[in-house]
Parts: sequence; structure tokens; C-alpha cells
Amino acid sequence: MERVVFESTDRLSRLEADTFDELAERSLQPVRMRYADLQEQIDSIGEAIVQEDILIDKISSLKLERAALAKKSTAQELSWQN
Repeated sequence: MERVVFESTDRLSRLEADTFDELAERSLQPVRMRYADLQEQIDSIGEAIVQEDILIDKISSLKLERAALAKKSTAQELSWQN
């Protein structure tokens, strides 16, 4: 079947391939490269999302810590004034 497809393909459309496998490889190479690039971008975006989630999770604890420090600072200021 591959031979029939290859032989029915116009010589100019064969991309200088001598076999169906070569033609398939040459035809699919741009698609595979694009797929790899997109997969790399997806991985990078996924990692960025994870890092952002970690930072967002830290915000609430940092706000609590800041409030506690502000309260402590205010208490110390009041004790120094007395």
C-alpha cells in the first residue's frame, strides 16, 4: 500500500525521497518539530504556573507575619513611651 501511495505521488511532491518512509519522514519533520516546540512551551508554562502558585500560597502567610510584626512593633513602641 505504501508503495502504491509513493508511486502515485507526483515526483516533484516527493521531496527528493526515494521511499515512502523517507517521504513520510520529510513530510512529517516540520510537524514533529512544531509539536516539540509546543510541548516545550507547555512544559515551561506549566512550570511557571507551579512557581506562581507557590508564591501565591506564601502571600497569606507573609501577610499574617507582617501583621504580627506590626502588632509587636506597635506594642514595643507603646511600652517605650511609658
